[in-house]
Amino acid sequence: MRLRFIQDYAEWQEVFDGIPPHLQDVHYSYSYAKIQKIDRGGEVVLAVAEFNDGKILQVFHRLFIPESKFTDLTNVYGFGGPLGIGNVGTEQYTEFAAAVAELCKSNFTISEYCCLHPLLNRNIMPLLSNVEISVNKYTVVIENLPVFDLKCTARRVRRGVKAAIENGIEIVEDENPAAFASLYLKSMDLLQAHERWRKPYEYWSAHSKSVGARWFFAKDESGYHRGLLTVGIGKTAYAHFLGNDGERRNDGLDDLLYYTAALRLRDSGVLRFHLGGGTTSEPNDPLFLFKSSFSSARYQVASYTRIFDHIAYADLLAATAAKEIATLGRLSAVKAWFPQYRRPAV
Repeated sequence: MRLRFIQDYAEWQEVFDGIPPHLQDVHYSYSYAKIQKIDRGGEVVLAVAEFNDGKILQVFHRLFIPESKFTDLTNVYGFGGPLGIGNVGTEQYTEFAAAVAELCKSNFTISEYCCLHPLLNRNIMPLLSNVEISVNKYTVVIENLPVFDLKCTARRVRRGVKAAIENGIEIVEDENPAAFASLYLKSMDLLQAHERWRKPYEYWSAHSKSVGARWFFAKDESGYHRGLLTVGIGKTAYAHFLGNDGERRNDGLDDLLYYTAALRLRDSGVLRFHLGGGTTSEPNDPLFLFKSSFSSARYQVASYTRIFDHIAYADLLAATAAKEIATLGRLSAVKAWFPQYRRPAV
């Protein structure tokens, strides 16, 4: 095995261009990885393990752990995982994973969380047959976008689209990160979202054509009320983030926004539109049910975790627990979180 860790744009882009077109995805691109660094800091790197008859690619986001010398690994925002190309399988991944683990142990990197890319499972899951996988939730995809139209949606979407049009709502494309940032911040306030979900303006302004960014807005005569940012390289687009000012909730704005975005992506040659899942893993999650009104296609979202330094992990968890006791008077109510020392104090 020849193992490389790439941070240089030209070298990363050369590897990306060598990925078969049907597997090229924005989550493995240099430009997308660099945007995630703006949000969370740390370092992003493309690991390339080359074997006789194939290779394994994986993008890692190495994050600094506050008030410590340690770091941990995760995927870039959204999805990741080891992407197998050519004749590689469990044996090759085991060698690759062991090499990464040894480097982590010698560089104060104590754990890894990876959310696996559901649309690339055919080239990810065969590598992980010996790895313990957890199923997180399901995600909704408009699978065959070239034939998508209003008849493909649920009746509630058709009613919403009709209502929005009758109420004078218009969908426009406008490369306006500032407008989107304002709507997104309002939606985070409405949801009383944790600080980790609040992005700096530089994060939004960094989204450009290099990641296939498109900005869709629902507006009336008073201005923008919804914003949808989509990204995508190749033939797959992603509903990346939604901004919402909370107004005109019953006028079908979201229905018309998603529907029109899907049509415009379709007309520009996109074959598949990933809408995402809900805010929770519950089957009756309102956001999941809304997205399910556009397509019946579901993909399973899974993940794996690894701990490289159990002693350091336990020490950090103990420090987290002590802070929770001092600030909340109890331990955090959040249990399903990895790594546990990063759990929200709520």
